[in-house]
Amino acid sequence: MPRIPLALAASLALGALAAVPPKADAQRIAQLALTGGVATDQAGARSNAVTIAPSLFISGASGAVSIGATATGFANDAWSAGIVGTLQSRTSLGRFLALTLDATAGASRFNGTSCATFLEGALTPALEASVGRVTLFGGVRVATGMTRQDASRPLPLGQTPRTPETTVSGGGPLYGAVLTLFDGPRGGVRLTAREDRLR
Repeated sequence: MPRIPLALAASLALGALAAVPPKADAQRIAQLALTGGVATDQAGARSNAVTIAPSLFISGASGAVSIGATATGFANDAWSAGIVGTLQSRTSLGRFLALTLDATAGASRFNGTSCATFLEGALTPALEASVGRVTLFGGVRVATGMTRQDASRPLPLGQTPRTPETTVSGGGPLYGAVLTLFDGPRGGVRLTAREDRLR
């Protein structure tokens, strides 16, 4: 599988986010979560931690866009912070068919006994066919991720070579089916089976 440049995947995902302006009748939901407890950081150390995570979700008839951030402070003086954006769009091709697109792009930074930056992006275009309560779908998922470590304080990766920068990319088909058991104004019940052959 040829490597997919991280900058290209992230640009496509973020470009897709920017290409879907919210409509006047779009629903907007803003949230702020504050949590505390015991957590394990990216270096494998456990300590008390506090996390704050604001997010904004915008949905309309043809899709949804969300953007969120997170910041965590650990009792051992380590910290992490990140941001992620997602897009879900659906274009009808008639009574039974539709094109869908899911896109995600994110970045985060960890600073503690080790220091590293993490980047990731994914695109998933697919075709849906719906008849009654059954929906079949098939498409392709392409994903890439990168870890960039500070040479002076790399992450503890066991016997894995501590290279300053590691990029992993892949792609493959995905397909599956959704059975809607109940669908109402306040929610529904659905059974989903999915095969994702990312490699």
